[in-house]
Amino acid sequence: MPELYGIDPLRDDRVLRMGRYTGREECFPLHWTGSGVRLTAACTCLEAEFEAEYRVHAPWVAVLADGAPVARFPLGRGKSRVTVLAGMNADFAHAISLVRDSQPVEGDGGALRLRRLFTDGEVTAPPKPKWNIGFLGDSLTVGEGCLGPGDGQEWIGAWMSGTLSYGGTALRALGARGRFLCQGGYGVYCGWNGDPNGNIPRLYESVCLPEGAGEAYDFSLDPLDAVVINLGTNDHSALMALPEAERPGRKEELKRAAVSFLETVRRREKNAVLLWAYGMCGNELDALFRLAVEERRRAGDERCFYLSLRPAGPEEYGCRAHPAWSIQREEGLQIAAELEKRLTEKA
Repeated sequence: MPELYGIDPLRDDRVLRMGRYTGREECFPLHWTGSGVRLTAACTCLEAEFEAEYRVHAPWVAVLADGAPVARFPLGRGKSRVTVLAGMNADFAHAISLVRDSQPVEGDGGALRLRRLFTDGEVTAPPKPKWNIGFLGDSLTVGEGCLGPGDGQEWIGAWMSGTLSYGGTALRALGARGRFLCQGGYGVYCGWNGDPNGNIPRLYESVCLPEGAGEAYDFSLDPLDAVVINLGTNDHSALMALPEAERPGRKEELKRAAVSFLETVRRREKNAVLLWAYGMCGNELDALFRLAVEERRRAGDERCFYLSLRPAGPEEYGCRAHPAWSIQREEGLQIAAELEKRLTEKA
């Protein structure tokens, strides 16, 4: 068996890092869906040492070779050394990515760290991606329903895949790298059940979930070229649970929350294209979010845009009444085309 040598994924310049981190950690944290590393390797074998802490929801990791998903697995608690790729041909170099494929769960203690990589071949830095794109969203961004049986109803990581989500699809189509922050059931104003804490703006300016540290994220470390916001589906669920007389007032609060969040994102990502994309699971609030974007544009933010997505029909659902992978791919390609248009205009 070939002799393997170790690589520090947090400090080795040959490793492209994706996700939120400070650089002061002992080892590289995979806090959010899509967090991970990319490197180019000509090897026969690649292994990785992970460390996972959770109560119930095991994190899933995806492996991609030259942008194509080739493996996916859950991790047990504690430290584990996993064979990521084996039987490879060392005469050929491939860009290999390891990413967290399922979401962290607030209150579950779901810390995940990539401690070390091991290989027997030559490692070089991967090609520099053309763009760096952020995705802020709910279960649609998490990729819930992309995998699993059509009648699957359990809320489990096995049914989620950020790699197969619209965001993962858009990144591959654009040859870009990404940074995700997403939580199933969350909105821009409240959660699906009306929980006022179930909103992405509450988490946006932190490195990770509160129990992970709650430290403020330094946005200057890794500026984005574009930010996609896909929120509103859970806000609509909460809205429809209200008495009809209360809905107009809530809609106004929701629009203010959307405008405020766009302002916050612009403050943190001063040069990015901002794209609010909505409608995959129903477009009932399409006009509201369009108005929020128009308000920001009237205030002078000309790099803020709105994209209406096609609602998936029941026959197009995967498990848990979420759009199947085929619909996520369709919407991801539409978002990629819109981003390329806007980023090229900006350039």
